Amino acid sequence: MGKLVLANTGAKIGTADTWNQRISAVQTEGLAAIADSVLARWFTPGFAASHPDVVARIRQTLVTTPPSGYIACCEALREADLRNEIAAIKSPVLVVTGTHDLSTPPALGEFVRTRVEGAQLVELPCAHISNVEQADAFNRAMLDFLSA
Repeated sequence: MGKLVLANTGAKIGTADTWNQRISAVQTEGLAAIADSVLARWFTPGFAASHPDVVARIRQTLVTTPPSGYIACCEALREADLRNEIAAIKSPVLVVTGTHDLSTPPALGEFVRTRVEGAQLVELPCAHISNVEQADAFNRAMLDFLSA
């Protein structure tokens, strides 16, 4: 049986209104118009200040993403509600959350942990992109889990 690492996610993320507003902004103004607000949710201010090159590289990736793909992702997240289905997961699960994650707050990860039998949870001192902001701790937690 395979193992799952569910990082900075949730069974239901955001609200329809939030996703609709983001979709509308991208349709009318493009990805550059939302990039700064998205990155502010993805990284803590301290990380952004001490790693401007990393944040700039990720910003560039975001703003050069095809708008139609980004919008489709927003639409999928808007419609996804897996709160009832996740209890059917039988694989070992590691849930990774970020203490300062505004996009998928720790409570969303805790919800997943409580609904998936035997799931483990690790909370890292970061925002949404935990594998970048806390790369060493993220990799250690993931490798420990996958090799156990």
